[in-house]
Amino acid sequence: MVITNVMLAAGQLVISFAISFMIFFIYSDKPKEKKKNLIQETMSQLINFIIFIWLIKIILNFSIFIKAPLTILAYPSDSYTFYFAFLLNSIIFIYFNRKNKSDATDFTEAFTIIFLIASIIYELIQFISVNNNSSFGYLLLLSVILLIFLILQGRFKAKLLLIVISFLWSGGMLALLNIYPVITVFDYIIRPWFLPLFFIMSTLLLFLTIREGEI
Repeated sequence: MVITNVMLAAGQLVISFAISFMIFFIYSDKPKEKKKNLIQETMSQLINFIIFIWLIKIILNFSIFIKAPLTILAYPSDSYTFYFAFLLNSIIFIYFNRKNKSDATDFTEAFTIIFLIASIIYELIQFISVNNNSSFGYLLLLSVILLIFLILQGRFKAKLLLIVISFLWSGGMLALLNIYPVITVFDYIIRPWFLPLFFIMSTLLLFLTIREGEI
């Protein structure tokens, strides 16, 4: 039963991001080759994130993994594994970006759009399939943030816009936590203390990976 639930969640996740990639590729006004590169880079970051989740899950449950490895791999990760993976992935992304002296403006904009669309699709599936009320609240929040992003894109510099989006997501999640007992992101429970950490880390990432001229 647990393995089935994990596979179903993984399938929903793959479908959500696959559709978001297609929507981004169809509607983005960037050159075709540029869109392909951005999608590939986003997929690479997502794969890295998933690898970090699995590695951290194994490290935190190493004694159990040695005795029954398939048991650990079959069970879903907890929220703390998600938090550690987010932190580690962000640090490594900043490191390599600074090392290569590259500008992450296009990637962070593309990733934001893809993440928001994938999240909307995922939460819509959750709301329809299991009638999750908190999914409906999060779905509304994501839709409003995506609409704001699309309206303001091109009117504000990338760094400022992305900081605003990060603030709206963090603040909106805090508001939802006052309405619903539990809020999840791709089935990972979000704790209140993680939201200010997310905002600080994402703002730091934006300042360190987007050129100064972009604000």
